[in-house]
Amino acid sequence: MKAIYRYGIGTLSGKSDNLVHSQWKGGRTGTVRVFVKPKSSRNSYLFGARSQSIAECWRECSDGYKQDLKLFAERRAPYSQLPDIPVYTRYGFFVRMLYIFCERSGDVELAEIDKGILELLGHPKTVAGAVAAGYLPEVAETSDLVNEW
Repeated sequence: MKAIYRYGIGTLSGKSDNLVHSQWKGGRTGTVRVFVKPKSSRNSYLFGARSQSIAECWRECSDGYKQDLKLFAERRAPYSQLPDIPVYTRYGFFVRMLYIFCERSGDVELAEIDKGILELLGHPKTVAGAVAAGYLPEVAETSDLVNEW
């Protein structure tokens, strides 16, 4: 269904009154469809469990470690000028690091981890250690990113 907005869709986007609105033709026109709740599947459950596990680990991290990840993301940004290399936030690098760690270790399910399990399995406690271990991409300077999580 086509919808015309008086003040542009910038004032409304997403779901409202069981309808999904999306922008079209510069925001003055949009499309509207009835919201259909996706069916639950094993993959959606697994994705939710992994997301909760990662978020819990992130909440337990120290402010110094989060600041080091922010500095790492800022230092990594100049390397990301090519369109095929995405620019990550500090949380994005944290998620990427955990996925790579679990993928390389093989017997760890990301949905069941916490910081204690990661430390037992030998995950680096600092950003500099994660770069040295290959869980984060290389940047020019990482020797000052030594705050533990």
